Amino acid sequence: MHFRLRIVIFVLFVAQTLAAGQAAGARLKGVVIANEEGGPPLGNITLSAGDDANPTVSDSVKGTFTFIFPKKKVGDSVHLYVKAEGYVVVNDFQLPVNLPFDPDSNPVTIIVCKKAIQEEMRSKFYRVKSNQTLDTFLAQRIRDLENAHMADAATIERLKKEQDQTKALAAEGAHELAKQDIETASELYRQAMQSFLTGKIEESIRLLDEDK
Repeated sequence: MHFRLRIVIFVLFVAQTLAAGQAAGARLKGVVIANEEGGPPLGNITLSAGDDANPTVSDSVKGTFTFIFPKKKVGDSVHLYVKAEGYVVVNDFQLPVNLPFDPDSNPVTIIVCKKAIQEEMRSKFYRVKSNQTLDTFLAQRIRDLENAHMADAATIERLKKEQDQTKALAAEGAHELAKQDIETASELYRQAMQSFLTGKIEESIRLLDEDK
């Protein structure tokens, strides 16, 4: 009897805790950095998320920030806005985000730079992201070949040469991407860019085809 009672009390406690968490609203954490991935933290940058959360300012030392969304829940989509005199956002296509279940393990990174070097920094950002995506894609192709017992040295070498050629083309494309303004882009194009930046190549291509 005591054992059953303890189970009931435990279930009620968990339910109450979850309800309290939902009542507190969803959270989003992140950091503002300068120029590029791995760049130094940038403090005193004003951020907002429309009317869904109060504006906040990045920490003066760590560049970190936290949003609380009283009326939002995990999975909801929000758009972040940055206001900093003389600065622009490098990774502007990543400002629309979905609220994570665990904000501590899924922080958002916002990269900003001076207006004078925005095209240079954006080009570098897209080049790095392209290379990361291509490296992941190559590693997956090699694993598939190994699982099929077809990963001979000649085949792998050919794939690596193709990889180098593709990276060279991607570097050229990065310059064009750097000129694209999110404000003038269509909704499908924005979604395609977001998919590309998270490594979802096939989804990105599908969205671009739809955007024709």
